[in-house]
Amino acid sequence: MIFSYKSINLLNKKIGHFVSYFSILLIIIVCFDVFSRYVFNYTTAAIAELEWHLFACIFLLNAGNTLRLDKHVRVDALYSNFSPKVKSIVNILGFFIFLSPFCYIIIDASIPYVKNSFIIMETSTDPGAYLSVF
Repeated sequence: MIFSYKSINLLNKKIGHFVSYFSILLIIIVCFDVFSRYVFNYTTAAIAELEWHLFACIFLLNAGNTLRLDKHVRVDALYSNFSPKVKSIVNILGFFIFLSPFCYIIIDASIPYVKNSFIIMETSTDPGAYLSVF
């Protein structure tokens, strides 16, 4: 086996720790955006796009760590009363019946759009929103 349970957990923990600093950065950017909007009546689409891109990174990159810590969203009104064995069965079924197929469908459906976006070098349609990583 290439990756062990411990190494995957360690990787998720390190990624989660690194991504936690994105939250501080996001707070600073949002505060700057709000301050500049209400005090100087100035904002740009680039700042708004940076905010939601950063939020997406926080959400997506920390998903593995959230699952590792067992802090993901579920219906706790029922789940909290289950025995550990039933909780494990619910988690396994939830993974195979809901999470895995949903992830596959999203990835499969988005690949053509992502390829096309890179081929045509798509950028934002908002004027002034040209924060480029290239």
